[in-house]
Amino acid sequence: MNAVNKTIFTLSVIISLYLILANIFSWTPLWAIVEVLTSHDLLNIYLVYGLIMIASLLNMFIGIFKRKTEVIFPFLINTLALILLVFNPFNELSLRLDIRKNFEPRSKIVQKIKEGELIPDEDGKIELPFWDRHLSKGGAVFVEKDGDLKVLFLTFRGILDNFSGLVYTSDDEKPEGDAFGADLGEVIKVKEYWYWIASW
Repeated sequence: MNAVNKTIFTLSVIISLYLILANIFSWTPLWAIVEVLTSHDLLNIYLVYGLIMIASLLNMFIGIFKRKTEVIFPFLINTLALILLVFNPFNELSLRLDIRKNFEPRSKIVQKIKEGELIPDEDGKIELPFWDRHLSKGGAVFVEKDGDLKVLFLTFRGILDNFSGLVYTSDDEKPEGDAFGADLGEVIKVKEYWYWIASW
């Protein structure tokens, strides 16, 4: 295996493992540390993954013409990782685990907001303390006060108003319309006072 093949193989293994672990551990305090250390941005990770996938595909085609069978391994690794991410319900399982495991810590954050210990800025944003950053993607929650209190913990942070998250509502009313400045496409009650919302 030449230097180019070794490099592509190594990068394929690293990015594939990283993506799978990112989906498995994305709701844990460990991942909050990883986010801080790596400036984690899933869009960039998938971009890097795509570039490595293209490089492994091109390398495979070139290698096949030269009758080198080892060049298929990086492409197979990337393809296997993609299949695992698409067909295994990592996100759904992780979300269920996240809701159950982090219910109490999120409730404590809501209580601190009610008591004025955590105060939103003019945009309604509160940066969470370091050890609580894993409770919301990007390490911040968003607050709306219009008679009742709504607190949004992000579970997915996309581009513009493409997001999903858990919302606490003090009056247990279903979030509707343009809550948090977005058109909600899906609203599901998960617990008393808590809803999962998605906007796209």
